[in-house]
Formats: sequence, structure tokens, C-alpha cells
Amino acid sequence: MRSRTTFKAIIFIILALSSTLMAYAQTEPVTVTLRAVEPMSTAVGEQFTIEVVVNSTVELYGGDITLSFNPDNLQVVGEPTQGTFFAAGGPQFITEPDNIAGSVQYGYSQQGRVEQVTGEGVFASINFEVVSSGNIRIAVREVQFSTLELNESGVPTGAISQPVYAEDFSLDATATSSSITQPVQEDPPTDTPVVVEDTVTTEAATNTSQPPVTQTTADE
Repeated sequence: MRSRTTFKAIIFIILALSSTLMAYAQTEPVTVTLRAVEPMSTAVGEQFTIEVVVNSTVELYGGDITLSFNPDNLQVVGEPTQGTFFAAGGPQFITEPDNIAGSVQYGYSQQGRVEQVTGEGVFASINFEVVSSGNIRIAVREVQFSTLELNESGVPTGAISQPVYAEDFSLDATATSSSITQPVQEDPPTDTPVVVEDTVTTEAATNTSQPPVTQTTADE
């Protein structure tokens, strides 16, 4: 009876936490989600693309994000590219991907007096290559999106950092090994070397036990 009550209490706590997280995500003005571009292959040696999707209910002027991953089974290919959330033309902030520590960063800001952006769109795209089998998980390590603060004359006076709710990317399945089928090597019969070795040993023993053959010549 006690175990059943405890189980029900655990289920209640999990549901309560899930509802709290969902409510928290809905109250944040900016949501960042990582999604894979289909079709996606997790075979070793294959590449796939992750899109950083932004959904904002407030006007945004720029943003910056850093992702972390396991460098033992994933590597970043090339540099992140700008998406369509912000109009092209502003400065991009790109650091070289760190495939040893497992991190990649991308930032973008609009420039000048331009209209700030709301709604949903792709902030950046990042290409990954599967280098070995293992769990695939890409996490949002740092993220910041800002709104440009303007005075009554429309002159920028500063930037306001907006609260962000971020969701990581993970797969239930693990990265698979190469789809190339390796030839199966059959083990040699276990009795073959033994038989050969015994035969050689027996013949050697037989030869040593026989007396030497005396050769005669025509002169004798």
C-alpha cells in the first residue's frame, strides 16, 4: 500500500514540474529551439544540419548563442551561417568552432535604424559530422537576445537583454556505425594446426629412430 502511494506521489511531482516548465516557457518573451533539418542521418561519416530557431513576442535587434556538444562523436563542419530571422547586412560575430572542447558560437546584430524583429525564424544554421557512435546531444550553453532601446526621437540609447527559454537537441537513438558491411572473417578450424604439428613431430621422431642409410658406389 505504501509503495503504491509513493509511486502516485512521484507521478504527481513529475506532472507538476512538467506543467511548471511549460508555463515558464510560455511566459518568457523569447524561446530558442534547436531542430534538425530533415532528412537526417546519424551514420558515422554523415553530416546533418541544426537550425537555431527563435520565437519572440518582443522586438529584437540582435542575439548571441553558444552551443556545446560531445566532440568524441560530433564535429562542427565549417562555420555557422546566418538564418532568415534577421535581415542580412549587419555584422556577424563568429568564432572558430572548438572541436576539441566541443563548442560553437554565433552572434548577429542589426545595424542602424532598422525595424526590430518579432515572430519566429531561423537565427543560424550549423553543420555537424558524426565521427563515432554514441549519444547525440547538443545543448544551449549560453544565449542572449537584446532589444534596442530608443528615445522619443528614435535615437538608440542602449540595449535591453530579454529573458530566454532554451531547449536542447537530443536523439533517443545513438549515432550508428558506418553502414558499410565489413566481411566476416571465419576462424580457422581448431584441429588444423594441431594435426599439422602432430604430423611433423611424428615424422621427425620416426626419421630419427631409423638407422642411417649406407650408400655404396661402383668402386666398392
